[in-house]
Amino acid sequence: MVVREYLKMSSEDRKSAMDDFKRPSSIFTMGFLTAGAFLATLGNALAVHIINIVGIVLLGIGGIVSFLHTWRKNKLKSIYILLLFLLSIFLLS
Repeated sequence: MVVREYLKMSSEDRKSAMDDFKRPSSIFTMGFLTAGAFLATLGNALAVHIINIVGIVLLGIGGIVSFLHTWRKNKLKSIYILLLFLLSIFLLS
């Protein structure tokens, strides 16, 4: 579904979307959160402790960067985000 929408975009919009995904803020928030959650879940499923630890570390880095990025805009929402990440780290460990 996402690929289909990407293909419908004009070349200018495609370049803009790719530039957005290559920004450090995107990589350190959504990239680390996605990779961390995947690795932590995979580590739990396969019972490989080191993969679980790497996933939790990535999840923690993504949570902290997301917290700091949101802090500039909305302080209450950023505290809520931090609590959700702490809960997810607790549940995945």
